[in-house]
Amino acid sequence: FIPYADNMNVYIIFIGIAALYYSTTQLARNALALGTNIHTIFELETTTLYRPF
Repeated sequence: FIPYADNMNVYIIFIGIAALYYSTTQLARNALALGTNIHTIFELETTTLYRPF
């Protein structure tokens, strides 16, 4: 895997890569959700058709 690295170093590197991957996927998911919410609010605010409830 990594030459001249003992077991503890490989473990730390693996944890770092896993945390980075998790953070990146969470960032992408939250950015997509925020964009969807902004689009929905913008669409609701700019539409001219309101149904009475």
